[in-house]
Amino acid sequence: MDPLKSEKSKALTDTAGDASSHDNSSLNTPGYVEGEAGTDVRDLDKAYWYVQEHDTLQWSALELKRLRRKIDWWIVPIMFCCYTMQFIDKVLLNYAAVMGLTKQLKLHGNEFSNTATAFFIAYLIAEIPNGIILQKVPPAKWLGANVVLWGIATACTAAAKDYHSLLAARIFLGIFEAAIAPSLMLISSQWYTKSEAAPRFSIWYAGLGLGQIIGGIVSYGFQQVHKTASFAGWKVMVVVLGVVTVTIGFATVLLLPDTPMKARFLSEAEKVALLKHVAVNQTGIENKRIKIGHVLEILTDIQLWLMVLLTILISISSGVITTYSATLINTFGFSPPDSALLNMPSGIVSIASTLIVGFGIRYTSNRWAWIVACCVPGVLGGALMSFAPKSNRAAQLAGIYLVNAITATLIVIYQWTASNVAGHTKRVISVALISGSFSVGNIIGPQTFQAKDAPAIQASEDHGLVLAQALKKHGIEFTVFERNPAASARGRGWGLTIHWSLDAFTSLLPQHIVDRLPETYVNPEASKRGENGNFLFFDLRSGEARWKVPPSKRIRVSRERLRALLLEGLDVQWSKSFTAVTTSTTAITAHFADSTTATGTLVIGADGSRSRVRSTLLSHTPDLSRNKQLPIRLLGATVVYPSRLALKLRALDPFFFQGGDPQSNTFMYFSFLDTPSNNARTENSDTYELQIILSWPYRKGYMGREEPLDVPAMGKEKVALMKRMAEGWAEPFQEMVMNMPEDTDPKAIVLEDFLPKERMWDNMEGRITLVGDAAHAMTMYRGEGANHGITDISLLLDKILPAIQTSSATSPQESATPMALEDAINTYEQEMIQRGAPAVLTSRRACLDAHDYERITDQSPLVSRRVMVTKE
Repeated sequence: MDPLKSEKSKALTDTAGDASSHDNSSLNTPGYVEGEAGTDVRDLDKAYWYVQEHDTLQWSALELKRLRRKIDWWIVPIMFCCYTMQFIDKVLLNYAAVMGLTKQLKLHGNEFSNTATAFFIAYLIAEIPNGIILQKVPPAKWLGANVVLWGIATACTAAAKDYHSLLAARIFLGIFEAAIAPSLMLISSQWYTKSEAAPRFSIWYAGLGLGQIIGGIVSYGFQQVHKTASFAGWKVMVVVLGVVTVTIGFATVLLLPDTPMKARFLSEAEKVALLKHVAVNQTGIENKRIKIGHVLEILTDIQLWLMVLLTILISISSGVITTYSATLINTFGFSPPDSALLNMPSGIVSIASTLIVGFGIRYTSNRWAWIVACCVPGVLGGALMSFAPKSNRAAQLAGIYLVNAITATLIVIYQWTASNVAGHTKRVISVALISGSFSVGNIIGPQTFQAKDAPAIQASEDHGLVLAQALKKHGIEFTVFERNPAASARGRGWGLTIHWSLDAFTSLLPQHIVDRLPETYVNPEASKRGENGNFLFFDLRSGEARWKVPPSKRIRVSRERLRALLLEGLDVQWSKSFTAVTTSTTAITAHFADSTTATGTLVIGADGSRSRVRSTLLSHTPDLSRNKQLPIRLLGATVVYPSRLALKLRALDPFFFQGGDPQSNTFMYFSFLDTPSNNARTENSDTYELQIILSWPYRKGYMGREEPLDVPAMGKEKVALMKRMAEGWAEPFQEMVMNMPEDTDPKAIVLEDFLPKERMWDNMEGRITLVGDAAHAMTMYRGEGANHGITDISLLLDKILPAIQTSSATSPQESATPMALEDAINTYEQEMIQRGAPAVLTSRRACLDAHDYERITDQSPLVSRRVMVTKE
């Protein structure tokens, strides 16, 4: 039976071998007998008739090798260029996104993902007519025409003004690019035997990797183009690459032969030798008749559908990487230009794996083994991206690069299908189905990268760590950026009282953190006995306790130890000084002083009373962003006292107390920071660490001075001033100050606050907000700053959890109807400011009352928790 006549079905056997494995085996085979009885002459492939008319010469194996090289240099470069440009044009959106496309076109939510999905939906739908057209039209001409058309669609992307016009451009690009894979598979199978086709498939498919490399270089280059409002760098890029694609398309139409029989660069003898050589494929060259029986036969072949499933699963991962690789690299903290360049090694991995697999199959067969081999580094790469710390950028980059090894599996499937399906009708349908399944995987892939999955970004201090643990508890991805170089940079000597927000505080934290909170207590023995302290206020001259706040449920913690506990299990980026923020449709990007960036869904400024995030939000009105400095000066000292002195203070209160000097209006605050039961001192362990704070009004007449008294510059002078203030005080208050060592270095604190107002800043459509002192800095005189910050975090999570649709099983909002993130942030800010603004004013009044003894009454917010100030 003549192999050029036969179109009987063949199984998708796992072998790359063929009768031409020994180069001259098919050349001396007569093989051209009359058709089998009952064969319809219309079913005979055109190659059969061509050979019948021109079969006059015999070729040697040596001449066949020369012929193969001649074909390689003519056919493969054209296919390679086409595939390179289809990949570049397809993923241009990836590079344009980091160049400002999403911001300029004002894309929102998942619109960027939707444009990627729309491309592949169009690609998938277009495979149906492609299969029919390729049965009737020469694949080379059809390929060339579509290359020209998708080049035009690429260039037209520059004209996009909004989401809908961009969507239209991507849909047309998908329709025209749908011709590439089936056309190249058919063309390759026309010119090569099965074993020869594998390396040739891999060569033109390596255009994908080259496209990644060129794409990175091109994106980097065009990001250096001067940006204007009308024609940004990304627009110049798509126009230039569109023109290049159109040029390659016209070259394809003119230079790529429709079939070997029409190859002008081959002699008649070379054409016959080639046709006889590839006849062993038993797949045919060209037959324009559609055979219904073959359609039904291929559609019921279980092997083909298994290949379809395999292609879908593989394409899901490749769809995410090709669409989002540059964007993902950008989230690791690299600038957009650097992100483009760092995406280039993905192309190197893709090229290497493709060529290794293609030439490996040529000599070792067993395609299934090569598919498995490619998936192993892909799985490893996915594991690195998923589980390596976000701070380990090398591991994250390695993960992205390794995933690209999976792309080589597709060329194995393409070649497997094109080489092993006999009959032109069945081959056209099978390659169309495989190409369509590639589209299905790429439709699913980008949709796994939703806007809600991008991380939250925090410029953080103490409240930020509480928020980080809460986000972690709810399974929300985030990154913490600290401007300090290390945790130890914050220093020591401060305590925090968590009282009316205690329930919210413990509900925010993971249980293992809650269980360890006693490790942070300043006086664990007193806490264990159930002592809560009394918030006593003393007359420092008489020693009388003037006011007492009834005990309530509260804990007093060391800020240093609490911070260390909250840092456990968190991946913190240190030495990150926030400078600016930019937004796109799907994300927001934070910029830092070291020229790095980070991209996510939401930026949360929890960076303290002098918040740089707040300054950025109010950069257009810098006066509004500044804190209000109060006319008070403060010195705080941390000292270690032996038990004989500390126990006198412990007898007054186990945690803290405060007082005022009715003669000078000096204010005193005392707190235990550490006790013998939990201190880490190896020497003099029977000691207590104490915090002593003295503050005074900055006005004329203080302590008999004509001019206001400012903070001295030197440590010894500060200590001397504090002792001078304590002269005449009752015991143990005077002794407490007078025993301060001369080498103590008190810290001067500027007392200031920040009063927020509704709609004071632009939250960039719900992309950025503030919590804690960054939103409403307040003085320490009511001890409520930490409690309001904790309440902010609880409120924020209540609002955003439904909006980002977290899948955490512990989320209390799991069944709630999701709100838009913008609505969630707007609602949070409104409620936070309505609560926080009066708290700032009340703390301000408490601070001023503390330094005007006559104003301290039962109605003063300094000693009454019920008093609330609502107006300046």
